[in-house]
Amino acid sequence: MYRNFKEDPFFGGDAKCIVVWQEGPFVNNSAILRAEYGGNHTVSAKTTLLSSPGYTVKNVLHAESLTVPGLGFNLTSVYTDCSRCKVFRHSYIENGDELSNFIHHGKLHAAT
Repeated sequence: MYRNFKEDPFFGGDAKCIVVWQEGPFVNNSAILRAEYGGNHTVSAKTTLLSSPGYTVKNVLHAESLTVPGLGFNLTSVYTDCSRCKVFRHSYIENGDELSNFIHHGKLHAAT
């Protein structure tokens, strides 16, 4: 994951590289995602796909922390190409003006 902001209070702090993976399939629009950063930190969240107002497609990923009770946030899809990358807007940083780019694992290694 790459981002255009320095620090994320909920998702990796100031780590330069964050690896995210899905634990099992989405069931009823929800799945568990895990993120690893800083070499030895792992966070887990139950994620649910939602639709933002005016949309019928599920373009919002709502994450609820499994380790910090009451911590939840939204990531809104700006661009998705499932075989290459996904770009998300972070609702909780700079009024939603900041973006992150999740690059598919196979594409990341092909580029290096």
